[in-house]
Amino acid sequence: MSRSAGACLEVFTPEGTRQVVELEGRAVTPGRAADCDVAIEETFVSVLHAPIKPAGEGFVLKDAGSTNGTWVDGSRAKGVKPLTHGSTLVLGLE
Repeated sequence: MSRSAGACLEVFTPEGTRQVVELEGRAVTPGRAADCDVAIEETFVSVLHAPIKPAGEGFVLKDAGSTNGTWVDGSRAKGVKPLTHGSTLVLGLE
């Protein structure tokens, strides 16, 4: 995911709602807490689920010890995972 030219995070819920969050070279944290940058009110999402931070020319994601897990492009995220343009993130499959 390149930090240049409008990098964003698109969030889709099981109910079909869509939210677009502009990253603009800043860190964002998706999670269930109301004060998260990307608040997701789903029981399978942890309170502070998986921070996304700028790194070099792109971004990285780190699962914050979520109970139900985080996947990046179909693989379970353990530790820090680099994100590329078009990466697919799934929060809480287990």
